[in-house]
Amino acid sequence: MKRIIILGSTGSIGRATLKVVKENLDKFEVIGLSARKNTSLLNKQIEEFRPSYVSILDKGKAKALKINKGLKILAGEEGLEELSRKECDILVLGVPGLSALKPLFSCLGRAKKVLLANKEAIISAGEIIKERAKNENTELFPVDSEAWAVSNLLKREEREDILSVYLTASGGPFWDKPKEIIKNVKAEEAIRHPVWKMGKKISVDSATLMNKGFEVIEIRRLFNIDSENIKILIHPQSVVHAFLEKRDKSLISCMFYPDMRIPISSGLGIDNFSLKGKKLLLDKIKGLEFFLPDYKKFPLLNLAYFVAKKEKSFPTVLVSADEEAVDFYLKEKISFSDIPKIIERVIAKHKPGEITSLEDVYYWEAWAKEKVKELVF
Repeated sequence: MKRIIILGSTGSIGRATLKVVKENLDKFEVIGLSARKNTSLLNKQIEEFRPSYVSILDKGKAKALKINKGLKILAGEEGLEELSRKECDILVLGVPGLSALKPLFSCLGRAKKVLLANKEAIISAGEIIKERAKNENTELFPVDSEAWAVSNLLKREEREDILSVYLTASGGPFWDKPKEIIKNVKAEEAIRHPVWKMGKKISVDSATLMNKGFEVIEIRRLFNIDSENIKILIHPQSVVHAFLEKRDKSLISCMFYPDMRIPISSGLGIDNFSLKGKKLLLDKIKGLEFFLPDYKKFPLLNLAYFVAKKEKSFPTVLVSADEEAVDFYLKEKISFSDIPKIIERVIAKHKPGEITSLEDVYYWEAWAKEKVKELVF
């Protein structure tokens, strides 16, 4: 029986994980759950999975949680960190953005394995986290669909035989729309992802293709692949998640139905699970299409490649500026086309420093967010 903690249990990753766990209750004991403020769903999860610990980020919501016998309720950022320090076999990191950084760092050495559904922490502090994980014997296992696909393919091939890695992108809701039409789209349109059901912030990142740019840096960090050997293709059907191009010019791909339970199940070590009719049936697919992205229409892709080559504190600043700019967009303070303009200007102002500690990350996070505020106001 493996002990499992799920950080962000009410989000899309957390819900998908619990669906897999529910089908395999003889294999897992859910000892901890966390949420930001969705007490209604969290209470249902408490009732069903009977964890020993529950953390709610919004302290004001703590009183709304059901108290079962033996349940300890934790609250606030300190509560999330305390939960992340509990001993477990598997910790699922479904917390979005840079708020995942402290709990990720805290769980290393306490969790035997971490399922990473968060890019920002690895992008901002990847080398620190990787070194700490290695020293503490904690396995980092990516469950983002593209990162998992690349990992899955690399396990089967000799690295010296690999020429390039291709990441696919659904393209979000606007990849085939004219630039003039999308520059002032409202948030409700940007978060309407054509394939995945995700949170608002990552949905906007998908619409700007910033999310794919983040994945370029993530793949570079996780697998030590030069960014010039990581390429992007728009693939609206979202069934091919990555290609490897070999030196003999052959391509091998990882294909699966767009359902996060597939990489999550792999991370949990489950070989046999149900997708309730969502098996990928090639004879039912009318066609597979691939297009090159429009780097002029989506300038954040170019910026991500620039940042990937520069390294140092640039990735931290990119993630932080994007987080702040998207937040202003969701609050209707700026337009959709303002997002890349603001982030580009922040990067242009940045004089990089080394990232040697979490304190360095937090310094540059604060710097970048302040620069965004200055540009907005």
